[in-house]
Amino acid sequence: MPRHPGSIRRHGRGWEVRLCVNGRRSTHTVYADDRREVQQWARQKEAELQRQAERHGPEHRTAVRAR
Repeated sequence: MPRHPGSIRRHGRGWEVRLCVNGRRSTHTVYADDRREVQQWARQKEAELQRQAERHGPEHRTAVRAR
């Protein structure tokens, strides 16, 4: 199964999904019974974020800032 750029971990009764697309991080909480459902959701969300990034063009891409 292909991986996505991010991580999935258990978070209370749900799952925390962290994604990084074009240097922008996003965190989402997903409530599902199975990790495979969450992985599928993460792939769909990644594709959605990628389409949004492409639509806005390269001038809106930013680097990940160090803390």
